[in-house]
Amino acid sequence: MQFTTWDTLFNIIILFFWHRVWSTNVRAAALNPYLASLQRFSNTILRFLKPAFFFMSEKMIAVMAVVFLLMLRAFAAPREAFDPTRYYDGWRIYMCFEVHLPGADSTNELLLFSVLSFILFLFKLWGLSLIYVRRDTYAHIENTTDAFYHLSRPFSSIRYEWRPGILFVIGILLALLLHFMGPTLFLHSQDKQGLLHNQGTIDTILVLRCAVTALGTWVGALSVLIQLVIVFIIGSWVGMFTGHQGVMIFCREWMDLLMGPLRRYPMRIGVIDLSPFVFILGIHVTQFFLLRILWNTYSLLL
Repeated sequence: MQFTTWDTLFNIIILFFWHRVWSTNVRAAALNPYLASLQRFSNTILRFLKPAFFFMSEKMIAVMAVVFLLMLRAFAAPREAFDPTRYYDGWRIYMCFEVHLPGADSTNELLLFSVLSFILFLFKLWGLSLIYVRRDTYAHIENTTDAFYHLSRPFSSIRYEWRPGILFVIGILLALLLHFMGPTLFLHSQDKQGLLHNQGTIDTILVLRCAVTALGTWVGALSVLIQLVIVFIIGSWVGMFTGHQGVMIFCREWMDLLMGPLRRYPMRIGVIDLSPFVFILGIHVTQFFLLRILWNTYSLLL
């Protein structure tokens, strides 16, 4: 398994504890079956760790767990120096048209790289929450929307009108930081790539390129919706053939959230519902054209 995959798994585990840092309404979480499961998982670990941290509050232990996991990933990361003459199979962070690699042997740079990797993970999660979480409070009707709201905190607690601008600024700053971290490759849709020489100063062209990269990263995160819908389609089929009602309800509720209005107007041929496939095709086509426009803009700034 490549380290990039381990990197994603690390970010998912860190999110469990990050969620507990910002969790303020325990009762609301207990009433939501999805949040309650995460709550029980994190509670088990936090209570186990409590004596080791001199019985600090669970929120502070969650903060310490986030810091520990970020440091653990940095020390476990491969320390192979980048060589442009051969294939590099180490740690990579993808931001749309760019692939960033950490510095050679600097522990400090790897620690910062670990932090930036998690921030990019949150950036994508928060970008998707712009589509599905449009209220500023936790008083949601659907359990899925409520779970998405809590997992996207503290970003989802900000006024909805401010979120796009704040997310855009975060994306630009993240792209700028990664630009100065180490070697940077740029990718083309046809798998062409070349080395970008990191500059020592920030100029207008660099900021514009980072802005396009931030937009492209948000558009690229839409592919997660396609992957999730495919997983839920398979899960619903498994639940139907095995007669497991819990799996069928779980998949149906999350597909209702992800597909939005399209889910309320099913397109059936016999017993087959084509609306998920229409959703997948629509996301894919929209993403393709948007990324093509952004790539043409990005290539002009190189």
